[in-house]
Amino acid sequence: MDTKTATLCLAVGAEWAGAALCLLTRKSALRTVFAALGMGFLFAVVFGDILPDAGLYGSGWATTLALAGASFALAWSLQGFGSAALGAGGVAGLGFHNLCEGVEIAACSAMSPLAAAAFIAHKVPEGMVSVSLTEGWTMAKRTAWAVGAACLIPLGAWMAIPAAFQAPVAAVASGVVLAAGLKASIRIAKGGLAGTEAWGVPAAAAAAGVAVGVFACVFA
Repeated sequence: MDTKTATLCLAVGAEWAGAALCLLTRKSALRTVFAALGMGFLFAVVFGDILPDAGLYGSGWATTLALAGASFALAWSLQGFGSAALGAGGVAGLGFHNLCEGVEIAACSAMSPLAAAAFIAHKVPEGMVSVSLTEGWTMAKRTAWAVGAACLIPLGAWMAIPAAFQAPVAAVASGVVLAAGLKASIRIAKGGLAGTEAWGVPAAAAAAGVAVGVFACVFA
């Protein structure tokens, strides 16, 4: 097995592990910590990776921000159809991000050990995000969406997606993911996942999520 294949397989496994941590944890306070970590990571990756890539390799920042803003507004309006619609949109946006990451890995001539480690490590909180965005769904549906989103990483490595298509879709996806993440963060802040009054630990977890996201953006 070559390095790229091993990296892709480990990345899928890491994302599944992050999802499993959230799905199998019964203590509401601990689920809150995982969800907070995932949300901190989500905002760091959207602003530090997805949007910059769309702006730099697409039609420019004005178009990118317009697409992201429009998709955010549209996604936020999906709440009228129930929280499940917004959550599904967020996971779908992360799925497209995974697809693009697979394309990027396949295009790399070589990956340094640090870049491979950063790429693999950042998939754990990404799995937590997928599960946190689907709070309230059945276990079977949450598992299926989390597993499916992770499997898009190797699928992207086997596909050829034109850069002209990737950038605008990434901009749209970032707006949808931000809307879903903001909704989930509000729910966490209101105690929808908590059952605890102690917010010091979740706040620290969110900060740790941001740190992991920044590390991934810099080194992966």
